[in-house]
Amino acid sequence: MPDVKRLWNIVLAALCLFGSFAGFAAAQAVGPAASGAADPSSSNPVRQYGVSVYVNGRAVPSPYAAYTRRSDGTVYVSVRSIAEALGMKVAWNAPKRLAEIVTSNGRKFAFPLYRNDFWFDGQRYFLKSGTEAETDGSPWGLYVMIPSSAVGRLLQADVRWDEPSRRLDIAKPDGAVSAGVAETFAREWDVWQPEPQDSLQLAKALFDNVRIGEAELKVTVPAGSERVRVLYAKGAEETTLAPGKTYSYRIGERNARIYAYRTDPSGAIAEEYRIWLDPGSPGLAYGIYGGQGLRVIIQDMHGKVASLERMKQVIANFGKLANCGTADFGRSGAAARLPLYCIAADYGASEPGRAPAVRPKAPLPAVAFEIPQELELQLAAYWMNLDPSGGENGLLLIGPRGWEIVSAAVGADGSAGMTMRDPEDPQQRWRVFTIPGCQGCAVSAIGTYFPSLGKWAEDQGFPGSPLPFAEQTPLDDHTIAYSLKPDFPGETVQGIAFERHGGGGSAFAGAEMAAEDGLLPVIKTMKEYWAYSIHSWL
Repeated sequence: MPDVKRLWNIVLAALCLFGSFAGFAAAQAVGPAASGAADPSSSNPVRQYGVSVYVNGRAVPSPYAAYTRRSDGTVYVSVRSIAEALGMKVAWNAPKRLAEIVTSNGRKFAFPLYRNDFWFDGQRYFLKSGTEAETDGSPWGLYVMIPSSAVGRLLQADVRWDEPSRRLDIAKPDGAVSAGVAETFAREWDVWQPEPQDSLQLAKALFDNVRIGEAELKVTVPAGSERVRVLYAKGAEETTLAPGKTYSYRIGERNARIYAYRTDPSGAIAEEYRIWLDPGSPGLAYGIYGGQGLRVIIQDMHGKVASLERMKQVIANFGKLANCGTADFGRSGAAARLPLYCIAADYGASEPGRAPAVRPKAPLPAVAFEIPQELELQLAAYWMNLDPSGGENGLLLIGPRGWEIVSAAVGADGSAGMTMRDPEDPQQRWRVFTIPGCQGCAVSAIGTYFPSLGKWAEDQGFPGSPLPFAEQTPLDDHTIAYSLKPDFPGETVQGIAFERHGGGGSAFAGAEMAAEDGLLPVIKTMKEYWAYSIHSWL
């Protein structure tokens, strides 16, 4: 997302290819247009075919080159033809079951089948939605598929999807990618999420008392926790650790780990974690996490891994979104009912010793804003009280379902800000911010987002900060829609800004989202809702 930290401080004061399982070399002459292969069925209950793929203006002659998932419309594409057209080398690593490419400037990608990860120059990264497979029915016609949005980010290509014509265009002048191409992707251990049924009871007690030093890890065993046991294990040897005591262990100890678990009243394990002191230990996934820049790594009972930083982040944010029922949008008889989540914000003017209210005092009335039916399963409603005592004064927002809170705060002057992000792709974020009371802050924000008022803001002594606008469209005398220049191919950054200035003082409100192009329908609906409601936020 473009750098707007100065303003925010004021406010808050894949790529993939196809190959054959049996061996790429034997299948080089056999591709998605294999002789005699039948057309894909239009009655497939999961996938919809009939997607035209063009690479630098040239059609990829295969009905299997791409499809959309019927569940969410995600476009999946096989990119062997893309890689070859861009001068990349392609191969199938049969022993490791990896599809591999080498770019024209020597960068190396590897993609396992049906996984949510990929490798780039020996480093492992998280791939949202993961890879899939497609077959044309021929002996060698198996294709590894990946979301088209990842192609743009991984190959640094221009990827454009036209829904009415079902055409996917991919453009790139050469087959080279930069060393920083993977920086827009998270590491697997930095997107860890607990399962819905996980209470994190043990995690809260344990990881608040784990510290990493220069050469050792210190852990204080939780005291007073029922049905909890903590051990130190190395190989097959185990030592029970005493509650309340602090222990130190050398980081890098091979196959050494701290094992903690909690049982339920029946004696079954309800929660467990292993803290591996050497992430490359053969006992953990055959050592695949070695050489990844990790000092220690945590493994949960579901086999998922997390960094200590991510674990503490999730624990700190746990409970910041409360299930508050539902909210209705649209006209009577045709309303969309979205799940409603209440945001537990931090308040600058809360009453000492009294927990701020999270829920609205009364049920929220239906909102006369239409939610497209095809987006109902992707969106949720979010409520944030602007008054810690609760009441009707709050923000009712819509946003992607399943995203996590990064920050939420209401200042003593009434300024408010909230940021959410996709836990599986932290580059994707959306935020809202309001400045009703701080005059200097509001004037500076107005000068930033309304360049036509930049001179006015400067004359008031609170100049704005230039932003890399790609487009600005006035919606009325006080509201604009805008887009910013993206940080990487395949990203879009769009927002709405609202201002008031004059005799009654100045006020500002804004909302912005940075996400992959694949979320454009969601972004469009969110922008329309912001434009519909932003004047009521102040």
